[in-house]
Amino acid sequence: MTGGIFLISANPDHAARWSRWILDWIERSGSDLENVVYLCDSPALARESLALPVREGDPPAMVLVDRSTAGCDADLARLISDCIPETWVIEILADQDAPSTENGSIMVVRESAKREEWESVLHHCLHESPAPQWSKAMGD
Repeated sequence: MTGGIFLISANPDHAARWSRWILDWIERSGSDLENVVYLCDSPALARESLALPVREGDPPAMVLVDRSTAGCDADLARLISDCIPETWVIEILADQDAPSTENGSIMVVRESAKREEWESVLHHCLHESPAPQWSKAMGD
């Protein structure tokens, strides 16, 4: 798996922390992923940024959608998952947000999750399962 990781978040503090955690995990895990997180501060920028790699047949390995960002609702995460089914989509939810009942192959992590929880999700998505369609976690 070599595609990039895209993070859609308008919160610069959260985006910096989550990106740092992701990059640290990539480095420690020995993953063959690009050691970069593409930050998009809006769904519009994310659509533009995702278009080229998808069109060139190099879809991202993962897209993280921060639900606290305007326009980043469950429909956006579902659309990304439906359009790029081989890509992990992770919704970042505030503690008060309920996960979508129809999230299919979309993983969820809480905004307040500790680094270890993030790393567990990253390990599952990027090491244990080759793609969301093959994940054992989806049937649980």
